[in-house]
Amino acid sequence: MKKLLLILLCLPLLFGCGNQSSQESADDFKENTKFEEGCLSIPEIREEIKRPSVVQVKFTDIKGILKESNFEGLWSTCIQHEIDHLNGKLFIDYLGPIKRSFITKKMKKYKKDINKK
Repeated sequence: MKKLLLILLCLPLLFGCGNQSSQESADDFKENTKFEEGCLSIPEIREEIKRPSVVQVKFTDIKGILKESNFEGLWSTCIQHEIDHLNGKLFIDYLGPIKRSFITKKMKKYKKDINKK
């Protein structure tokens, strides 16, 4: 059975806004770039993450048409970030163990402080 991943991204320059259903992500290209990433799952934390600068994705657009596109730069990072969520990964999973541990402790404190309010 093929796994279906569903991402909602607004890509107005490419497709307009709508559901982008990723059926599979194909070969990552060799060159990597770094972008500072953040996430609503981990509020107030941003870290520089290295990812492939180009990613090729097969997907079904909002009209049900199968497409394949290469995404570069920030779009590549955004798509990989969202696919990671669907696979149970967060951007902090790409960090070293010391930095990830520090952020995890900070998030536990943040959660505790929020629950006090």
